[in-house]
Amino acid sequence: MDNQNEEQKQVVLITGCSSGGIGHALARAFAASNCHVVATTRTLSSMQDLKDDPRFCLQELDVESDQSVENVMSNVISKFGRIDIVVNNAGFLRVGPLAEIPLAALQTSFNTHFMFSFDSVLLKHYSYQRQGPN
Repeated sequence: MDNQNEEQKQVVLITGCSSGGIGHALARAFAASNCHVVATTRTLSSMQDLKDDPRFCLQELDVESDQSVENVMSNVISKFGRIDIVVNNAGFLRVGPLAEIPLAALQTSFNTHFMFSFDSVLLKHYSYQRQGPN
């Protein structure tokens, strides 16, 4: 495939791509639609089946860590020059009666789902790119 076609492909970044989940299925769907897919999870071992597939750029990402977010963004921008589509699928489940879940665990869950630093890094990227995601 020539470079012009490669450059025209949309760059999709998906958080929470652990095998068997929604993010993983979305990553496969975007790859099947001829996109560059940056699939992320907290640990690469949870995406082992994507490891040898050249359609995927696998990255470890802890959305609660500013350094982790900066590293992934730097890697993606260095490799592709932009991000066109973002799917924020990172999260985890807390099960049990609300009164029995420690407050710190609830705060961590809330932060992962709603307040992670990825948003601010993406906004900075899009302001340089002069457009937002699709």
